Amino acid sequence: RVGGHAPAHCTAGGKAILAWIAPERVDALLGSVLSRSTENTITDINVLHQELSRIRRRRGVAFEREEAARGVACVAAAV
Repeated sequence: RVGGHAPAHCTAGGKAILAWIAPERVDALLGSVLSRSTENTITDINVLHQELSRIRRRRGVAFEREEAARGVACVAAAV
């Protein structure tokens, strides 16, 4: 939905930005409990940190595969 809101940990844009923030700051921003939007949402902070590391290795390109909403896939990069 255009103009809608979703947690940063389950959107391509949010993960693209979080990937360049120090892990300790990500923990402080998100806390240890990550909300679930769909069955594909990352809800474990350690798994999220692994995903953010992969994003950095891909030169900042982040993907979302039905993590925020069913039927929605996105790609994003922070520029």
